[in-house]
Amino acid sequence: MLIAKELAALSALYAATGGSKWVNKRHWLSPTVDPCAADGWFGVVCDPEFGETINNLQMPENSLSGTAPTELGALTSLHGALNLHSNSLRGTLPSQLGRLTKLSHGIYFHRNSLTGELPSELGLMSRMNTNFQLNHNSFVGRVPSELGLLTHMEQGLWLCNNHLVG
Repeated sequence: MLIAKELAALSALYAATGGSKWVNKRHWLSPTVDPCAADGWFGVVCDPEFGETINNLQMPENSLSGTAPTELGALTSLHGALNLHSNSLRGTLPSQLGRLTKLSHGIYFHRNSLTGELPSELGLMSRMNTNFQLNHNSFVGRVPSELGLLTHMEQGLWLCNNHLVG
């Protein structure tokens, strides 16, 4: 079973992004369904090798609408991918995502309506080796030099179709 801070983060995601209107919300917030069960909460993938913690959060093209909550930064055991692409997320990207230092297989926030500057804390995701996709949003400002700390990147850092300089 997930720890309290992970459940709180998932609950915050549901509340902040209109969970009741998601395309697929199978079992979300159900107190009788283990989020990590094989047929548990839609999009939540856990790994028993890591103590039943969340490995991946996969919610692409699921009609998430609202802001990405700061509580996502509490998913510190996340070591696979965080995939929220092609939704209707708006507002800024939380700097707390920089706490996801075990994340290695991708962060996908492309094709949303995110704005503001990119948080320099994203450079703390030093294990990231696959895709870092923030393209097709409305980010502004300079590309943080801290993104240069992502030295294990093998696939790519996607920032196109924003309003970034540098």
